[in-house]
Amino acid sequence: MSGVYKTDEVEKLAAAIFEATGFRKDYAARVADNLVTAEARGVYSHGLVHMIDYVDFFKKGMITNADVEVVRDNAATALLDAHHAPGAPSGEIGMDLAIEKAKKYGVGIVSVKNGTHFGMAYFYARRALKENMIGLAFTNAGDMVAPFGGRTKQIGTNPICITSPTDDGGEITFDAATSVQAFNKLYHASVEKRPIPLGWAIDPDGNDTTDPNLGMAGALLPFGGYKGYGLGFMVNILTGILSGSSLIRNDDGTVSEDIHNCGFNFCAIDISKFTDLQDYFDGQKLFAERIVNSPRKEGVDKIFLPGEIENDKYNKALKEGVFLGDGVEGNLLRLKEEYNV
Repeated sequence: MSGVYKTDEVEKLAAAIFEATGFRKDYAARVADNLVTAEARGVYSHGLVHMIDYVDFFKKGMITNADVEVVRDNAATALLDAHHAPGAPSGEIGMDLAIEKAKKYGVGIVSVKNGTHFGMAYFYARRALKENMIGLAFTNAGDMVAPFGGRTKQIGTNPICITSPTDDGGEITFDAATSVQAFNKLYHASVEKRPIPLGWAIDPDGNDTTDPNLGMAGALLPFGGYKGYGLGFMVNILTGILSGSSLIRNDDGTVSEDIHNCGFNFCAIDISKFTDLQDYFDGQKLFAERIVNSPRKEGVDKIFLPGEIENDKYNKALKEGVFLGDGVEGNLLRLKEEYNV
């Protein structure tokens, strides 16, 4: 089985399944939007492959319908407690609060503790674009990646997203895990029963592998060796540790670590508080044009700006729909039948 689905139709179906599972209506809609947006941008590892996971997480009580609570609010900063609400709505609340603070103070930084599955970081950072702001989004992600020189998983894939507006209503965006590939790309390959390239992961014995299941059982590798490892390490500090998510204070006074408890970090930067907005746009445009018009290697037709490929895929998907492979489509149709939606 496989097929092409219109984005609005598959989003409505996903939301209906989540709502039938027990998600409150507004949360169901936001999670569905999160997954379909990732699917449409070609970030399949963060897309509808997770439908079945969200249903399972909710059934097990790992995702709740709790309200997001403001714990600390200090001028340009804030700390929220998501109480394990879905990552999509709690992340949007955090990013929107950062934007509101940036309007007043030039910069807004909001941490969120007790979050759940984050999905695609761009989903949150993009919200700053409509305000002509730079948006940043980070999350920790359990233990999936081996440290540089290690062979067991100790650090999350811990993505970094930075998105910048352009004067024509567009954007320049970087959004990537600090591992060679996101864990969910292995998961997606497993669902679709495909091998993975060498260099993505190692098996439990520390050997290179093309088997996604052995890679998930072993560990992902950091991109760029010690560079990706260092970035992933620091993202964990900005998210799980800064928010307090990963720290447990025991009754006997000792402390322990809960690396699986997600923390988020969002930042919005009001460009106009630093420089004239048109100067920013003009400078960015000159820089971008110099890059894309620079000499290309043999066989290369075009140099793309960061995020340009994903934006092209997204615009195409809105017109033509998204293609779902056998595994993802099969899971979606099983859920549709199970919940009679």
